[in-house]
Amino acid sequence: MSTNSDSSHPTNQAPDVSGNTQRVLAIAVAIALAIFILGALTLQGLDQHHETLNTTQLKAIVSLKADQIEFRIEKRLRDAKTVQATDDLHQLLGSWKDTQYPVHRQSTEHRLSSIRQTMGYQAVSFVDSGGQRLLGVGSYQPTSPALRTAVAEAISGKKVIFSDLYAADEGAQRQLYVDVIVPIAAERGAALVMRSDEGKFLFSLLHKWPLPSETAESLLF
Repeated sequence: MSTNSDSSHPTNQAPDVSGNTQRVLAIAVAIALAIFILGALTLQGLDQHHETLNTTQLKAIVSLKADQIEFRIEKRLRDAKTVQATDDLHQLLGSWKDTQYPVHRQSTEHRLSSIRQTMGYQAVSFVDSGGQRLLGVGSYQPTSPALRTAVAEAISGKKVIFSDLYAADEGAQRQLYVDVIVPIAAERGAALVMRSDEGKFLFSLLHKWPLPSETAESLLF
């Protein structure tokens, strides 16, 4: 199923995500299990007056949340396909790397900023094969060994890679992120890293209890 992009037309192929499926599914399954366990603990802690939130309702909640997680993953994959099919990103990076002109840098950063805002990412960056940022917008934490490995895999295999869910310090707070790594310019030894703030999404996912319950929110949080 894996399809490598031709080096002369690097942006016209759909991204190969087959090698990433297990990792992405593992994240989704882990989140769904966490929701189920939290719900089960909630039920155990309820007294008889609050036992209307039964097992059938809990299963409905888990199913709904799993669907929301699956939809978000599919959106990120669509983002990757859209970005990889965009010729101007490859051209902008090439112009800047070849000339180092400030005007080319500004044009590239403006385009990355547009992706960040329209697609809803915390940061969007061009990185080299070692994961070091070349150009980008949004805060970018020091490169971790896991990110270096993922970037190298994306570039060498010319396929989209999802990182594992990981925690990173952002100022005084600790955030949860997932990186979507797209080999925009693999022949130049570069890739695009789109960093998603999954902490906000997961908090919202658990916070919005979809069935009537006086105690579910307070017990879960």
